[in-house]
Amino acid sequence: AESAYCAADKAAGGFDLVINNAGFGAFGSFAHTDFAVWEEQLRMMLVNTARLSHAALRGMLVRRHGALVNISSIAAEFGLPYQAAYNMTKAGLYALNESLMYEVKGTGVIVIDFRPGDYRTDFEGSVRRPAQAGADALQTDRMARVWGSFTAMMQSGPPPAQAAADLQAALLRGRSGTVRTGRYFQAVLAPLLARFGSLGVAAGPAFRRLRHRRRHVPRRGDRLRERRAVRRGGVRVGGVGAAGDGRAVRRRGDPVRRSVAVRPGLVRLRRRVPRHRRLLRAGGRPSSVRGRGDAR
Repeated sequence: AESAYCAADKAAGGFDLVINNAGFGAFGSFAHTDFAVWEEQLRMMLVNTARLSHAALRGMLVRRHGALVNISSIAAEFGLPYQAAYNMTKAGLYALNESLMYEVKGTGVIVIDFRPGDYRTDFEGSVRRPAQAGADALQTDRMARVWGSFTAMMQSGPPPAQAAADLQAALLRGRSGTVRTGRYFQAVLAPLLARFGSLGVAAGPAFRRLRHRRRHVPRRGDRLRERRAVRRGGVRVGGVGAAGDGRAVRRRGDPVRRSVAVRPGLVRLRRRVPRHRRLLRAGGRPSSVRGRGDAR
């Protein structure tokens, strides 16, 4: 395939547009299908596509012009059951396209990752269904139900003209990117929901902890109870923060505490004393009680 492309490219004086769309489908249990089927699919749909992309980009980068379109699939994001190698090849093309988009930035060459969903192209009619050696009745029943759903989805998809129009619009924009096409749910809603779903899985436990966490709200009698505890010497200080920033840690149920001065290895509670008492202890008098003859 690579040698044939290079010969045609040389005869034409260089291609401005290259679309990699070769491949085939194979339906069957990964474990019960001869691995040669999966290996052939990986070689044709991933390795050959990467080699042709490599050859095409070399000429385009020299001319500083051109567009490379690699047809991946929505299956790169939402894998199809009993089509494991197909999912692998499309996910590999997705990763290849993401890398190439960055590498060609600012060169005049664009790379488009085109991800179609279900279309009425009779793709299901050309899918290979190899023999399932050793598959039990449960696997056979599951494959039959999945195949029925897959066929119904393909036959009820939009016409191929929609994919051609979406690709043409992407090429006219003249910039690299990912283009999802097909049903509205497959092309728009499903990727959007998947993004929010991944955020919910990652941040769900943290949100649940925050939601169920009861925040201590100071009440009217807290200040009085604190003063009494200070006089008795019973106010607890939770200690220094985990980051060592000197902030006191408050445990649930602890009374509200005053400011804490922290030194390395020392946690000390400073008791607030009214200003006029501090002045009297220092030998002075507050300005509010000074006499007329007092020096200012």
